[in-house]
Order: sequence, then structure tokens, then C-alpha cells
Amino acid sequence: MIPRRIKKRDDNEGDVVLALRTAGHRVFLIDEPCDLLVQCRCGRWWALEVKNPETHARGKGKEMRTPKQVATASSLWQPIPEVTNGLEAMQFMDACSCDV
Repeated sequence: MIPRRIKKRDDNEGDVVLALRTAGHRVFLIDEPCDLLVQCRCGRWWALEVKNPETHARGKGKEMRTPKQVATASSLWQPIPEVTNGLEAMQFMDACSCDV
């Protein structure tokens, strides 16, 4: 058996989960390959990565993509969207263009 560490959740993850659940989305906290698995009200599934803006910017040295930039990507393989707060998560989910 492979020993596993308990994943440290981002401090801002609770804000993101609360905003999504309040809006009627189903949210599952997972560890791999991303932080959250979200089922939109229309039934479509999304993977979301929650990033803490202070530690992410310091660790990577690059700017984060906005949800709009991720949603409009034209490649066949879509990167996992990154959000830092409930507002960004809601903006991304609103961009999923469901008719519900």
C-alpha cells in the first residue's frame, strides 16, 4: 500500500465551495487531478482548481488565467480552470452557458 498524505486545502476553498453550493451547483472536494468537481445546474461537469493568490503568485512567478480566458481557450485539451474566490468561481460557472 502506498502511504498517502492528507492534502492541505487552500484557505480560500471554503468561500468557493459556499458560493457554488449557494447557487445550486453540486460540489465535490477531491484531491486529484484538481481540488473540486462541480456539477452545473444544467448537469454539465467541471473540474476546478482553487488557488490561493498570495502563495500561487509567489511560488510560480506567473499570472493566473482568468476564468474567461480558460473558458474561451480553443485547444482540444482544456487546462483545469483556476479560481481564487467565490466570485471568480461563479463567473466561470456562468460562462458555461447552460440554459437553466
